[in-house]
Amino acid sequence: DTSLPHAICIQEPLCNMSNKCPMDIPDTYTCHYKLIENQTPRAIIHTSKILQENCLYHDEFSDRDTCTISIKDPSNQNKRLFICSSYMPYEIKIKEGIFLHLIKKANQSKQGVILCTDSNAQSTRWGNNS
Repeated sequence: DTSLPHAICIQEPLCNMSNKCPMDIPDTYTCHYKLIENQTPRAIIHTSKILQENCLYHDEFSDRDTCTISIKDPSNQNKRLFICSSYMPYEIKIKEGIFLHLIKKANQSKQGVILCTDSNAQSTRWGNNS
């Protein structure tokens, strides 16, 4: 129901290589992602138009593999609630992912985080040695 506020986090979206935008986004949504030259995004967030009025994109917590937005916290209008879509490829050693910086900031400022991720069980982040 597009009249309700909602966000959809997607990892490894289907993208058009000519403009790198995720494909087939209905016009009732805004798509958030970090545009990096010659690379398609691997993490995006779609927001319904009604949620978009309250939404901020956070470039400092976004890269090709991570997209972060925030909305006003429904339980405390003086705080923000971060929503993060994160792709964690198994072939990259995740020592200090950008999402960890987000979690540290949220903890310090006592703000909430919703983390949606494709965390790849084979990642070295989770103890895989290869």
